[in-house]
Amino acid sequence: MRFVYLFFIMISILSYGETDGRYELRRSKELTMFFPKADSEYIDYLSEKKDAAAYFELAVIYLKEGSKSKSKDYLNLYLKEENDPRKLLEYYNIDKSYKKIEENLDRIIFAADEAESLQYKKRIYREIENKKLPISKEKYKVDKIQEFLSYLGEEEKQRKFFNSNKWTKGDIRKILDELKKYELKEKTPSKKLFDMFATKKDRLENRYHNIKNIEDTESYFDYFDFAKSEDIGVELKTPSEKLLYLKYEKNIDGYKEAKEGFIKEYLEKKNNRALYTLWTVTEDNNIIQYLKTQSEEYHHLYLKELLKKNKISLFYSEGEKFLYLYPKSFYKDEILEQLFSIASESQKSELVKKYAGVVDSRILDRERIKMADGLIKIELMEKEILKGSSDYTEEFIEELESLYTDKEVAEKLKSMENREPYAVYLMQNDLVVPVEYRGAAARYLYTVVELDALYAYRKYIGKSELKELSKSSPRYKEEYAQRCPLEDENIDSSKEIYIYFSENPILKESRVKEMESKKIMEPHEMYYAALYYKQKKDYVKSYRLSNLLNQRYSFSEKIVKLHRDNIQRLKKNSLN
Repeated sequence: MRFVYLFFIMISILSYGETDGRYELRRSKELTMFFPKADSEYIDYLSEKKDAAAYFELAVIYLKEGSKSKSKDYLNLYLKEENDPRKLLEYYNIDKSYKKIEENLDRIIFAADEAESLQYKKRIYREIENKKLPISKEKYKVDKIQEFLSYLGEEEKQRKFFNSNKWTKGDIRKILDELKKYELKEKTPSKKLFDMFATKKDRLENRYHNIKNIEDTESYFDYFDFAKSEDIGVELKTPSEKLLYLKYEKNIDGYKEAKEGFIKEYLEKKNNRALYTLWTVTEDNNIIQYLKTQSEEYHHLYLKELLKKNKISLFYSEGEKFLYLYPKSFYKDEILEQLFSIASESQKSELVKKYAGVVDSRILDRERIKMADGLIKIELMEKEILKGSSDYTEEFIEELESLYTDKEVAEKLKSMENREPYAVYLMQNDLVVPVEYRGAAARYLYTVVELDALYAYRKYIGKSELKELSKSSPRYKEEYAQRCPLEDENIDSSKEIYIYFSENPILKESRVKEMESKKIMEPHEMYYAALYYKQKKDYVKSYRLSNLLNQRYSFSEKIVKLHRDNIQRLKKNSLN
């Protein structure tokens, strides 16, 4: 059953093997190369890891070995932590669980965007049809109209697809009904098709669909203009649209009467959503004054409107009221930042006094530190540092140095739970940073982007940070290649050390002769020799070596494939 394997290729699924734990650098006098760990060693490694990736690997391993009960145990452990349908496809493919395969294919399709989803469906449909698999194919069938629409934004594909198919008037009508919902770019196949076949009503509806929102007055007026020029009646779907049309018609009395009627109606119904939409059109102060009392969200929108209209004094008083009513609000930092940006020095002091201890906010903490001095400032900065902030590290050290002796400063910093300040202190004073503090030194220098100083601590940089640095710095790229030699971007299949990963390795006869002269060959040497003999079409010698390897390295797809290829070649030769 190759269906799901092929589907993996379609969606670019890579091997789930743990790169760091799967391979080891095997060394001998004759050959050094990365090579998989033996099956038993790899199982021991995975068993100790105890994470989702390891559980899944073990589930697959035991399933292949026929230990279904053990496999299910590890699969359940995996499902408690992750539930990736792509991984599960691999598992259920081996298990031949067609119902589960179908479930997970559907999950992948559902999560994909429209264009991806249609491509998946087409390929799945073909595979089911070609392989006669016991999976319903009808739900994966894609009609040509859907496919044409999926190429929106891909002009060349869309043009070729349209020209290579026959279309009825009914097909064109269905396409137009969909195209009018999009903003079509000039000179694209979709736009040309629309311009060629669209009716006046289609064009009007296209204008309507391209209105961004109720606040997009310009587009609404353009829509009304077109309707009037073509003598087509417009459908006004909401009270807000009716008000906009009255505005467009400059019907002042009608607008005023309708507005008052709608406001009264929705206030009585307490329909806050409809009231907010009305407010965006009318900007009626009575509406927003009412809405701000109804929820945190509406109060926040009111504050944004005050800033937009530059009503600074009113914003200040309303902002304070907001913090009093919603001290734990998601917007508290945003509101405080704005208040401090417009406050005088005396007002800033009042804000700190009023809200410190009431509102938990990094903005308040920052302002408190600015205003404090002496021991209080030290205490406040220490709290932030212990939370993991690097913003105050150097200032914290300076404050300590202004009050204490060098020895006392060093003792205080060394006693802290966060190792960063002591590491920074040592670097500032050109002192040796002990090994246990070098990780903290590296993190700090990375955070403050001191890349030259950081290089001395490169061995202690985290893997993800090192990868990021390697993109813009040759020397960090070199360090990344040394530290993470099996990351995709660091594997150079032209080098002997990466022969296992190479599709077309260059193998030397002299190297094979050296290895064969030994009494016992190492596994990586056996693999090298087996590949060499296969290249030379000496399948008997290659088979003898691959057979030995296959017994201990059955988890290696490359070794298993090499062995199977040798068997097939020998069978074919025997028939001839």
